[in-house]
Amino acid sequence: MKAKPTNAVGFTHDAPSLLCIGLDIAWFGGSAGNRDSQYDCIAAAHLTAGTAQTPQMRCEFSRIALVDRDPQAVLLLQALTDLLRRYDTTTRIILALDAPVQTAPRPHLLPRIALPTKGTVVRRASENHFSRHRQRIDKIAGGSAGWQPNIQPGAPLAPRVISLLQGLQQQGISLWTLGNQHDNRLLLECFPAEAIWAMKRLGQYHAKLSAEEVKSYKKQQGKALTANDVRSLVHAALDAFAASTGQPMLWESLLESALTWMLADETWQTKPGLYRGGKLLDDVVDTMICLATAMSYALGHAHVWRDPAHADDGHIIGPGLLLDSGTVLAKGANDDRS
Repeated sequence: MKAKPTNAVGFTHDAPSLLCIGLDIAWFGGSAGNRDSQYDCIAAAHLTAGTAQTPQMRCEFSRIALVDRDPQAVLLLQALTDLLRRYDTTTRIILALDAPVQTAPRPHLLPRIALPTKGTVVRRASENHFSRHRQRIDKIAGGSAGWQPNIQPGAPLAPRVISLLQGLQQQGISLWTLGNQHDNRLLLECFPAEAIWAMKRLGQYHAKLSAEEVKSYKKQQGKALTANDVRSLVHAALDAFAASTGQPMLWESLLESALTWMLADETWQTKPGLYRGGKLLDDVVDTMICLATAMSYALGHAHVWRDPAHADDGHIIGPGLLLDSGTVLAKGANDDRS
């Protein structure tokens, strides 16, 4: 497939504006006994191409409180619809979310439940493909040293995610495939733990920074955090994504805007200047990783894991030009070597 021409910042000439969205979705609307888990989180960056190297940017962030856990994703779809309406003249939209969104038919499996029993969920071909390559790459690097992601089986899809996909299709947003990868309204599957691993393998984390330190944002449940704690946890995890987005200065600005919003958000404040660790921190960081993935893809700095023998059984798109992924997505190029 012939790539569309791009300018210096990666916009296609027929798509001079770009809306990138990161979404952390509660697959089942959160846990019944944990109110802090009953939120979806959205981060969006609207970029407008110009004559300068750095495009203009507007960003926004939101949490969606899930009434009765929003089983049909009605509240989430409304929030996304409102967001799209605010940018209704945007020519290209890339949405990356943290959930399996594509799987081959498996009629023998019952609908997925929040706490599945053994044998009711299975890994997709894309997950097995990534796992094999990841182990090979880690071995070459001298071992995983804790950077490897734990892969949760992606099939079958969660019913709430299916409802979201159906609603987004009505908005004209298509699920990513290799064939439609240049379309202007795409939904990508992102796996934040894979993205962190990829940043490590691309040398974007400082050599002295351990996997435990980078992933510590997920281990703050029950802790009271100061604003400095929050900043430290966020920067440890997210600074590394600057280069992969293709716009390092914009990413730094996005992080600062996200932190300003987080620290002003009363949802998770226990008292002025203190914040409760747990899902309300975890979800924002994962949302930002999804946003970084959307930007990386849109601006030509992404990779994808897919099994070419089972192309309908999932994909995992991550930020950065990880050549060992087998399929390289760079400046719209189609280099499928897997």
